[in-house]
Amino acid sequence: MTFAVLPQPQPRSFTRLFAIFALSLLLLGQATPGHAESLDWVGVNSGLSNPNIIALAADAQGSLYAAAQYGGMFKSSSANPVWTAINNGLTNQNVNAVLANGSDTVFAGTNGGLFISTNGGSSWSAVAGDLSTAAVSALTRDDSGNLYAGTSVNFKNGAIYKSTDGGTTWSSIQTGTGKWISALVVDKAGNLFAGTDSNIYKSGVDGSNWAEASNGLVTDPYLYAGTQPTQVILSLNADTSGNVYAGTQGGLFKSSDAGANWTLVGQNRERVRSIVFDGQGSIYVGTGFDGQSPSPIYRGDAGGTNWEQVRSTLGWAVMALTTDASGTVNAGTAGGGVFQTNVEAFSISGTTSGSSSTSINVTADISVAYNDLGKSGYLFVHAKHPILGEFLLGPNGWVSTNVAGSTLESLVSHSAVTLGTHSIPVLTVTPFDLVVLKGLVISAGYGTSAADVLNKQTYDVIYTVQ
Repeated sequence: MTFAVLPQPQPRSFTRLFAIFALSLLLLGQATPGHAESLDWVGVNSGLSNPNIIALAADAQGSLYAAAQYGGMFKSSSANPVWTAINNGLTNQNVNAVLANGSDTVFAGTNGGLFISTNGGSSWSAVAGDLSTAAVSALTRDDSGNLYAGTSVNFKNGAIYKSTDGGTTWSSIQTGTGKWISALVVDKAGNLFAGTDSNIYKSGVDGSNWAEASNGLVTDPYLYAGTQPTQVILSLNADTSGNVYAGTQGGLFKSSDAGANWTLVGQNRERVRSIVFDGQGSIYVGTGFDGQSPSPIYRGDAGGTNWEQVRSTLGWAVMALTTDASGTVNAGTAGGGVFQTNVEAFSISGTTSGSSSTSINVTADISVAYNDLGKSGYLFVHAKHPILGEFLLGPNGWVSTNVAGSTLESLVSHSAVTLGTHSIPVLTVTPFDLVVLKGLVISAGYGTSAADVLNKQTYDVIYTVQ
């Protein structure tokens, strides 16, 4: 990696960059370092001949399975993200849903039946019975190991099937719904939820007491003015605390009472196509219309109370999200293939030494993740004072952003570094400085450009003189 400081030929871009830094306050002469942790999303499409990914699944052994629309199945792993087509015996390659169940057992729901592989995708065979020809649109399992499949016929007249023997045999537990079964999930209490083309339905896992459970799923009036309040359900998931989440064409809804009531908790008026939990208390949702469109990924805390955009420039609808055995979050998109990240992908913080009676030394600590290995990038160090103005750190010290003729080449100040953590000195503050520089805010960020820093959110305030 090459660290450098990029100049500010157009102050507007840097004003935008550093205006969104969250303030990290310091006591007089003392430092409370800031810290930023970013999801560094990278495309992992080597060997992927079809970038239209509609479903993802991961098993406990680290394998990752991707379904490409009209393109069959692919397999890779986070440790070696190179894709291999696995379509031997998969006679219908329009795959809608994927479920990994055990070490080598994988299911692929297609427009022409449900297929099973017991050898990690090396070969496939159609299941027997009704599901051998049905259009399978949704798959899930419960904590007891029971499997569920939802179907549709021309996006209506769906049915739900259950297997209690690992997918060898299936029996119908709900027929003639008249609905397209778009998503399935079983919550912590054992309630089966089915998302359809018009609201959510709930039953016991045996299909008993089937009833609509859609109170609070209010349709966006701008999209469906004058129609009945219904929601197309695009995704469902349930956390370990008993909450159920529904991704709709009008936002993300949550139920904490087994589907009796739903509340909008995020992404209002956005299509929420995928929901996943990372095992560390965070929830991720993927959004977007079909194909190429602005399609943010959001991360929320436990319960979905507070949200932040963790990626806004994938450029394609995020059709699928999954977390694999290594903790890596994977995103399947409608046209851009698969993107991958790790929640510990990048960090930046500030460290100080010394005291206010002598001098305080400030360094920027950069932790470079495996996703950035071998890439070039720049360390941005920026200072803003309410009276003195704005400055950038150059090879010969701090440079005012108003200096004419500043160029990228003249401000390169750090040599190449490798994977790991690096501390780079940015400022020495003397007792006199503490008075003169009161109000100075120093920020640091890492990326290949100012736009890259913004997109990856790899920045933070590392020191403030107060």
